[in-house]
Formats: sequence, C-alpha cells, structure tokens
Amino acid sequence: MKIQRILIIAILPFFLLTACANKVLETWQDPNLEAQTLLNIAVVGSFSDETTRRIFEDTLVASLKSQKIKAEITYNMLPSPVNEALTVAANLLQQKSYDAVFYSHLIRIDVRQTNGYSPRFIVGSGSQGLGWGVNLPIGGGTYNNVYETPIIESQLFDKKGKLIWSVTKEGNNNKKGELWANTVANSFLEKAKKENWLPKSEVE
Repeated sequence: MKIQRILIIAILPFFLLTACANKVLETWQDPNLEAQTLLNIAVVGSFSDETTRRIFEDTLVASLKSQKIKAEITYNMLPSPVNEALTVAANLLQQKSYDAVFYSHLIRIDVRQTNGYSPRFIVGSGSQGLGWGVNLPIGGGTYNNVYETPIIESQLFDKKGKLIWSVTKEGNNNKKGELWANTVANSFLEKAKKENWLPKSEVE
C-alpha cells in the first residue's frame, strides 16, 4: 500500500488578530470611600444599539447575581441611548431602593493595526515508490491587520447618587455585548471583593 505524505518545511507565522481584552486603562475612586454592602444594584448600559445593550445588561446582571448581589436590568425602564450618568443614577435611586447604580458606556472605538513580515514556507509532496515530487512556495511578504478595540467606561454611584468608583477598560475586539459585560464584571467583582462590598457569605 502506497503512503502519500506532505512535508512542510518552514517557520509558520503566527498572527494576533484580536486586541488584548480586559486591559485597564484608568481607575478612580472617591478618596473618602465609605464601607458599604451592595445588595441591590441597577445596571445601566448606555449603548446606541439596543441589542448590544440588552445583551450587556443581561450578562452583567447574571454575573452579579452569581455573587449573591441582587441586580436589575434597566433597558425595560430607560430608552436607549442613556446619557448623563449622574442624572440617570439620581432618578433610578429615587424610583427604587437601590444600593447603587452601575453605569457603563462606550467612550469610543479605536481602530488599530499591526504590521509585520510573514516568512515563505515550502509545501513538499511525494509518494513512496513513484519517484516524483513537487515543492511549492507558499505565502511570504508583509501583512497588515486592522482591528477595532472598544474603550468602555463604567461608573459606580452609591445610594446617595455620589460617584464612588470608575474604571476605563479595553474591551474585546468585537461588538458583542456579552464580551463587553464580562470584561466589566471582572473589574467590578475584583474591586467589590477588595472593598468588602459583597454580602458576607460570599467573601470567604
């Protein structure tokens, strides 16, 4: 039985096609931050696209509930896009007995590119016993990858409507609200555990 084989002699290029997700660009907190426990949070995603907002809020609320934090979506109460974070927070806090309002919005989308050189590699093919073969040069040359990186800011307002913490992050290289929410949730939960904002049963 004849055995055919393909030999690849080369250094294969590896392309990074996505931006680094979860990178923190800036954080801020109230220097007079007081100890508190967050049991009920209103989640607001201020995005022009309604589908993105719904996915974002649903995903973020699910993440908070997994930590025993009662959280509620607001897309059924507030039309998109939601602007003026401070005003929105104040209005929501008056409507219901929330402990805090977590407001997130898209600052901008950065268009970035990577440049480099892809080495040429050789694909060889042959068959045992036939005495024939062929070598074909594949690829080679420069490459230019263009991608989009969303910049997202999240702000946390306490029950008095005061801004107490904010974080600005790079999101994942796409427009899916689920991935945006996950990167925001990671930062919030890390901060919440550090400041003892979570219910006592979850900080163990």
